[in-house]
Amino acid sequence: MVKSLVFLRQELKATPGRSGYALRLTLTCAILIALFMSLQMPLLSVALIVAFYASRSEVHTIGLLSVAFFVLISLIIGGIVLMLKFTYDFPLLRLIISSLLFLGAMFLMRALDKLGLAFFIVALAVIFAQTFPSLTGNSEILIRMVLWLWIAINTSVLVTLLVNACFPGAYPTVQFRRQLADDLGHTAAWLRACAGEENSPSAVSPLVLAQQFTSLQTLSELALNSSAMRDAKSQWQSLLATALHCHYLAMLLSPDNINPQQKPQLLAIADQLQSLARQAERATPSADSLSNLRMLTEDGQSAVTDRLIRVIAQYRQGLPIELPEASQPKAPLLLPDAFSNPVYPRFALKTLLATLICYLFYTATDWQGIHTIMLSCVIVAQPGLGPTMQKTGLRIAGALLATLLALGLMIFVQPLVNSLAGFLVMTVPVMWLSAWLAGGSQRIAYAGIQTGFTFALAFMDWFGPLYDLSELRDRVLGILLGVVVSSLVHLYLWPESEALKLRNQMAELYRRLGNWLDADQDQREPSLVSLYRSLLETQQLLERVQAEPVLAFAYPYPQVKHWPMQHSVDLAQQIIRLGAGYHLYQLQPDPGLQQAAQQLRQYADTLGQPRQETPAVAVVSSVNPYASSLSEALSRLPGWTSAAHPAARRVIG
Repeated sequence: MVKSLVFLRQELKATPGRSGYALRLTLTCAILIALFMSLQMPLLSVALIVAFYASRSEVHTIGLLSVAFFVLISLIIGGIVLMLKFTYDFPLLRLIISSLLFLGAMFLMRALDKLGLAFFIVALAVIFAQTFPSLTGNSEILIRMVLWLWIAINTSVLVTLLVNACFPGAYPTVQFRRQLADDLGHTAAWLRACAGEENSPSAVSPLVLAQQFTSLQTLSELALNSSAMRDAKSQWQSLLATALHCHYLAMLLSPDNINPQQKPQLLAIADQLQSLARQAERATPSADSLSNLRMLTEDGQSAVTDRLIRVIAQYRQGLPIELPEASQPKAPLLLPDAFSNPVYPRFALKTLLATLICYLFYTATDWQGIHTIMLSCVIVAQPGLGPTMQKTGLRIAGALLATLLALGLMIFVQPLVNSLAGFLVMTVPVMWLSAWLAGGSQRIAYAGIQTGFTFALAFMDWFGPLYDLSELRDRVLGILLGVVVSSLVHLYLWPESEALKLRNQMAELYRRLGNWLDADQDQREPSLVSLYRSLLETQQLLERVQAEPVLAFAYPYPQVKHWPMQHSVDLAQQIIRLGAGYHLYQLQPDPGLQQAAQQLRQYADTLGQPRQETPAVAVVSSVNPYASSLSEALSRLPGWTSAAHPAARRVIG
């Protein structure tokens, strides 16, 4: 119970950009509700779910998605209309063609990774249109319902784009300045905490650094090429490099190892960084407000402080500051293994099978109220067993929360409401709650999407609110049944576990860590960038594997529960911090550092080959003050159990 409360407190707290995202999404939902209700347009629930999926933190991505949505949805709706024209009197043929379209959309969702979300919406449209023939026997009404589906999706995309375009906070230039100011402010707060002047904020860790660098790099590529910042691009790059270097050096400081001589200097540096944070929020950065700082003698205690002073002095004097960069190959539109990897067609087949099972149950029982059962199969289906199971739990949680909210509003509030304005007052707070949840981390964002979608399905009828409690019950039951069927199919048929992928990724992380440790000075920055990228990928993959049902009978790798996954990632972060400190005092050549790097590369090789033993621990011998700590960290490299066990493969296929 206590862990749950701590988790909710952590996930519900305000983060940079979250309030703006929630405001824009809530306003989008309010406009859609008012528009659809006032003009009596059907399929409001579809419009709302598209708004949640199409909303992004910055308007540039929304614009690209809008174009993709419009083109693909127009093509697929035109295909559905033609299909209904020629197969209206042949239900089996219509089902076969719809299944093929759905199968293709789910396959392309995996194979075309950049357009995965667009093909996900296409799959939703195909499966939603398949329920229309059972609702009416009139062919003209059927075609109109399909066309209304096209209008609902594109109207939602258009409103989402226009609303976000009206907010400056949705543009990369503003987000870049705010992110830069927040990171400089966080570094300043940590320095003050090390000096004992403030309560300690969250510590600067390599994972935080990797997230900061990735976020700023992405935003800077969009912002610095815009007309608003192009003229001052060099100044912004210098400020960005200063922020990254200062954050990197702050990682080496701790309140426990600061001597009294350093505290005044740390406070002065923190004031300078706070001034830079204020500069970052301006149209053009300037170093005029910075003052000269006195450096301490490098006695082993003040080397980090003096390095911070040097970086700020370089920025104040207008000297070039090296910006960490590394060439990253541009991801292709079509994945290289799109037609050779059997995982992609298997994923599409599994999702199609779950959907057809639900469709068979839906038509055999003639239970019109549970038409949400097939939509749940599509929404829950995600690449990888971990994300599927994780989203299953979040969808159930979101559905139950939305049901309770809808039930409470229907019983206590709706009898007092008799106008559109009152209806908006009643529903907008629920949309805001859903948007706030959707703006959180991946561990809770999906629950927000499902809360908004389920509330729209359960509470908002075609042209007004829902009054029949039995319909509310049926729609929620449809969602829950679809979640259960989809989860079972994905678990027992070709379970797509990412356990072995995590092991290989962990080996790659330690290999890059070794290459970074003994890299030449001119290659250290590019190696660090690739190390950041590998650390982020490993952490994300770890979170997905942790969500996999390792205790299930059909799980192919039950020994995963004994793997030291989190310990390995935490230890890698510690070695990164110690290696960064080691570099400050490194002597050329340094056999101790080369010995440590070789140890990590050997460990990475054995990690990727389960049948080999972990190599003996290398002893780092050096006068470097970080040598003993680095040697101790290397002695704690964990062993991993075998990754393959024939008895564990109790799966179909």
